[in-house]
Amino acid sequence: MDISPIPLEAFAKRNSEFPKSQLLHEDFFNHQNQYDLILEQTFFCSFVPTDENRFAYAKHMNALLKSKGKLVGVWFDVPLTGDMEKRPFGGDKELYLNYLCKYLEVVTLEKCYNSIPPRQGCELFGILGKNN
Repeated sequence: MDISPIPLEAFAKRNSEFPKSQLLHEDFFNHQNQYDLILEQTFFCSFVPTDENRFAYAKHMNALLKSKGKLVGVWFDVPLTGDMEKRPFGGDKELYLNYLCKYLEVVTLEKCYNSIPPRQGCELFGILGKNN
């Protein structure tokens, strides 16, 4: 899913066997469906880091998960710079837990041990469940 068609088109070109019906061009916050598994890779860190945006992300992720669904992903573990024009925006474990724990059940959120070399030491790996 992406709000822009450009990355979806590039993905489709690189992965011609991938079902086009699963490439969703829409706003995450307007998406209505439910999933057993949602994979996240630094998506949370793309939103301007306001309380409103970050709580809305956690709340909507919870709504998108089926009763035993899981959100599994990677979040940047880098300090916020204060530059609200430069993405991705960072955070740390404590900051993320502040937002995520309100709507999701945290199974694990720890330093990622298998990041690609340029991101080594700068990512957290998490598994979170639907908070019923």
